[in-house]
Amino acid sequence: MPAIQLARLRLEIADLIQHFEYPDRFIKNMDVLLEFYSDRTRRPSQKGKPPPSLKTYNIPQPMFRQIVLELSPFAYNETEAFLVLIDRCWQESVLEYRKLAIHLIAQVSPTPADRILERVRPWIEETIEEDIIQEMFEVSLAPMREKLTSEYLDLLKDWSRSDDNDQQLLGLMGLSTLLRTNSFDNFPVIFKLIEKSFELEKKKFRPYHLEIFKHLVRLSNQETVHYLKEILFKYPNKETRWLIRNLLNIFLPEQQDEFKNILRNNR
Repeated sequence: MPAIQLARLRLEIADLIQHFEYPDRFIKNMDVLLEFYSDRTRRPSQKGKPPPSLKTYNIPQPMFRQIVLELSPFAYNETEAFLVLIDRCWQESVLEYRKLAIHLIAQVSPTPADRILERVRPWIEETIEEDIIQEMFEVSLAPMREKLTSEYLDLLKDWSRSDDNDQQLLGLMGLSTLLRTNSFDNFPVIFKLIEKSFELEKKKFRPYHLEIFKHLVRLSNQETVHYLKEILFKYPNKETRWLIRNLLNIFLPEQQDEFKNILRNNR
């Protein structure tokens, strides 16, 4: 992998952008650029994670950021052509193209919401890597989450109503991102979004349940404790009990004692 020289990279990207309105030609030329800057010595699975399902060039992040930066103005000046290019990038089973689509769609105005959702929702639902899904929630849907919160919530509601475990997981991931990145404190809506996930009793929900309730305790200790008691009585299963045990240390001492008694008496 050659060292990045910013002046040279900008010229190379400028040449690439000449093919902006011709997506197939753009992909062909970007393939050459990605191959030139690829790092074939780096193996993504070395840290104990399973190997990615997508091919990857392992390009340097500064290069990726520069490509996004140079393409972003077209989101306002040539929106329709920009969306066509995004769609074409997503069609490639290559990590760099998928991530490019994820970051470019965030440059498009979230109004109307349909043109974002008709792309990002299928992307999320067809993707198996949780880190890529998380990136879509954090990046692709950020403008909608901030400016069209009701439309974002409608998407989460669709998933949260499902009996499908994968759909429920998406709802939890989306809610976790909302609480982490926005000032959202509508507790009745939040509680309604997550209740069905307790009924389904799945271990893979644990990290998201834990993150969500840590945020809720910080927002309102009293409301969260009250809701957790209701959930524990309504769904006294191993997953609800696991959550309570792993939240105990952030409760007030008297609340800890109360939950310990409830757990002992509802075995």
